[in-house]
Amino acid sequence: MTTHKEFHARSLQNRDAFWTEEAKRIDWHKPFTKVLDYSRPPFAKWFVGGETNLCHNAVDRHLAPRGEQKALVWISTEVDQEQSFTYRQLYAEVNRVAAMMQALGVGRGDRVIIYMPNTPEAVFAILACARIGAIHSVVRPCERLRAAVICSGKLAPRYQTLMHHDALAPWSSRERRTGRER
Repeated sequence: MTTHKEFHARSLQNRDAFWTEEAKRIDWHKPFTKVLDYSRPPFAKWFVGGETNLCHNAVDRHLAPRGEQKALVWISTEVDQEQSFTYRQLYAEVNRVAAMMQALGVGRGDRVIIYMPNTPEAVFAILACARIGAIHSVVRPCERLRAAVICSGKLAPRYQTLMHHDALAPWSSRERRTGRER
């Protein structure tokens, strides 16, 4: 067993070999051709040419061996509640949200703002974006920050997922399209 220091030192001494080995720990739809392209510092491109899906790696690949194990445990000291979801339950919830987003016209490359508190539903929305390839930004409830992000026009999301501040029951949220065309 290597220590954290040894692990870190290995990552610095032989970066490409280290990250090639670590990349084998996840599923790739298309293998990468180069670990790192640092030809234009400070900009870096990692795993050049490779394609993966983070939702698949976080949820789907665990279904067969660990479907009934806990995948997500939410504990709120603010409202004194706790919820747990197995990989199978998480998979179902993420697919439900992804289908809802797709029905609203969200697709690969679209920008989505997730304006929700730290709840399981926020995790479902984040993973749903990853599943369908939508770019997401998470904004925690703070009206000034929300207004600054949305009104600045810089992000220009196609879709926003909002949750009422006073409602923490599952799917007491409102979804709306922003009217932006693809």
